Amino acid sequence: MDKLEAYIGECPDRRIEIMKLAWLLGSDECHQKKGWTDLANKFFDKFRPEILTWCGFDLVDPWKERVPVNDRKFLSDLLGQMKVYYFNDVSFDFLAEHFYLCFRLEGTVGSFCTEMKVHDSDYSDCIKHFLNEINKINNKNKK
Repeated sequence: MDKLEAYIGECPDRRIEIMKLAWLLGSDECHQKKGWTDLANKFFDKFRPEILTWCGFDLVDPWKERVPVNDRKFLSDLLGQMKVYYFNDVSFDFLAEHFYLCFRLEGTVGSFCTEMKVHDSDYSDCIKHFLNEINKINNKNKK
């Protein structure tokens, strides 16, 4: 495997070479020979994330079960509120896509994103008002 990695490192376009090797090492002919199977396993262990990314796939292990959700509305409420205070630098779309990778949710990513936005607007004013009142009390106590 070391020689193969060195060869790949010297190639002018390593992407093309890795994809050619993936095609070769993934073939039935390679899997019929023990030595080639071992090399193929090591190759795919090393380069699988890159190959999947180049092919447009996410890197979530498809064999791992996502967390089941009993109450989608509760989760969208919670995440909508958390976005304001903890995930402020990312978009609702980004959050929805990533939470879909972790949780088994019904419906589409877009509908979950919309639910978070609605719940965010419902609760953010109330939470901001509550925090302002706490700050006023704290400021009075400091005087």
